[in-house]
Amino acid sequence: MAMNAAKSEATMTGVFEISPFEGGWSVKLCDTGEVLFFETGGQAEREARRLAARHPVGARVRVLDLRRQLAGEWTPRGEAIVPPIATVRSQALA
Repeated sequence: MAMNAAKSEATMTGVFEISPFEGGWSVKLCDTGEVLFFETGGQAEREARRLAARHPVGARVRVLDLRRQLAGEWTPRGEAIVPPIATVRSQALA
């Protein structure tokens, strides 16, 4: 029963995926496959977070780095699931 609830929760959550592309950054709306394009990663992240906050059932924001590796992931409330890579690097240097 708990497995069904977790499975149901996972299918109800939308995902907004930020990734680099030649000449800028994109936000992919995984629910629809639509892709939005931005000049900077910051612009893409702000729009993805705004869209996630307005998503009817909640959504996650995922950020992929230049190597297409997961660099960070946030819940609809802005809680880090995977900390941003800059945070991980700064903690490693401390």
